Amino acid sequence: MAMRTFPALGFDPAPGSPSAVLAQARDADRAARALSGAAVAAGRLDARWRGAAAEACRDHTRELPGDLGRAAAAHGTLARELASYADDLAARQLRAADLEDRAAALRAR
Repeated sequence: MAMRTFPALGFDPAPGSPSAVLAQARDADRAARALSGAAVAAGRLDARWRGAAAEACRDHTRELPGDLGRAAAAHGTLARELASYADDLAARQLRAADLEDRAAALRAR
């Protein structure tokens, strides 16, 4: 991405890269889907294993499906928020470009 300059305004009022933020949103969404699948798989781990070791394993993994589900939900929320921020940033950058053009025109007068 080329460096954006705003000589008439004197600063970039909307710095950042919407495409970079969207890439992070996609990564968070992929993580959310993977965690969701892991939560479903972890919920099926009970199987037919019996004995003391089986009980100990179940005791230690009982909360795993819920924890993975919460992690999936958090990553899903992150993905949506990042995507929304990327949209807002893109709109603000368009507005910033317009303000720069207007400021340059006023300086030229």
